[in-house]
Amino acid sequence: MEQAIAQTQQKMQSRLRWIQSMPRRFGKARFQKACERAVGLGDLRFEHVGNVLKRGIEATPAQSTVQRMTLPEKNIRGARYYGKKGRE
Repeated sequence: MEQAIAQTQQKMQSRLRWIQSMPRRFGKARFQKACERAVGLGDLRFEHVGNVLKRGIEATPAQSTVQRMTLPEKNIRGARYYGKKGRE
């Protein structure tokens, strides 16, 4: 049990060092822009921030990939799906 706790603490410390190294490696201004971009997209994972910095796209406008789907008023599957003939 103690070994598992020690391993977890080591992983957390390693992760914290990785996160803290981002502003030093990429610059504070770029890191800030990447964080703002992540917040705008609703993706607050540091992996996302790291990928944005590696790709150098922190200054590009964030485009949400979530699209709203407008549902038709009628049954989506239609009459053919249920084996009925006629109008859908």
